Amino acid sequence: MPLTGAQRVALILSSIDSKKAARVLRHLPEETVTRIGRQMVSLSPETLSRDEIETTAKKFVRDFRNYAGPAADPGLVFSRILRESFTEDDAEVILQRIQEEAMPGVRALEEIDPKQIATVLENDHPQVVALVLSRLAPGPASRVLDSLPAERRTEVCRRLASMPVPSAELVRRVITAVMSKVFRASTAASSSGTSEGVRNVAIMLKSIGPEASKELISKIAAENAEMAKAIQLQMFTFEDVKLLGKKDIQRVLSQINVETLALAIKGVDEDLEDMLMSNVSQRIADQVREEREILGAVSVGRVKEAQATIRDKVWEFIESGEIVLRGAEEEQVV
Repeated sequence: MPLTGAQRVALILSSIDSKKAARVLRHLPEETVTRIGRQMVSLSPETLSRDEIETTAKKFVRDFRNYAGPAADPGLVFSRILRESFTEDDAEVILQRIQEEAMPGVRALEEIDPKQIATVLENDHPQVVALVLSRLAPGPASRVLDSLPAERRTEVCRRLASMPVPSAELVRRVITAVMSKVFRASTAASSSGTSEGVRNVAIMLKSIGPEASKELISKIAAENAEMAKAIQLQMFTFEDVKLLGKKDIQRVLSQINVETLALAIKGVDEDLEDMLMSNVSQRIADQVREEREILGAVSVGRVKEAQATIRDKVWEFIESGEIVLRGAEEEQVV
């Protein structure tokens, strides 16, 4: 799978002198530093192929052409760069936020219906509620707060305003407990056939890792095969076509017409578009780009429908055993 822009920047910064890297980071917003740092701490020499390194080298700097991978632990390099770029306290806050985002469940919570989160938190102490809200992005946090009973909002806000930075271990324990409660509630809802329950279960299963997800899907399938399939379909997104090998994506795209592909790539990131276009003939690629221009502005609904057509075609091949998701052992559980 091609490296994303943030991953390429992370690879470059982890390979140069930390003081030079620090000077680069000083000119970036904190949000961008966090995004790059998330990639730096997750990169390792073992996970980088020679092709990825060479592609990155050619795209960024000529002198990087013979680079064979980070010489040091990228996580340690990033930690050192942060401390040279920010105050000790600010560096610690950024590092802790990155560690928390790597925890199963933190980002998944932001995708769950705010009313359901508010419901599972209704009997928790205001300090626990405040901690959960403090770890969510402002948008999801505000929607959860708005879903709380009016009499609880003031106390939760007061505790939010006075709460010190919690330890990563405390955050892990609290988020794990909340996710467990949401999972139980969503499983009960999905057994009743509600689409929101299925969606929530899918979100959480994607966040807890492949082995645990496979085990839970198997248990659900033993009781309700139709529900298990619905959850798996929710877990597999259009962006997951990145997990296909070249021959497999070519097989899928050979079944997709030009208009559908032109619609599907509207608004996707550059890496995904490049991957799709590189797996069709030059003639088809030119037709797709021309069709996209002809289509002009289209509704999000049409784009989602086209992406779902490709996703469903991939799923057909997966179910028949004709294709396998590349890297599925680490990243996907269909």
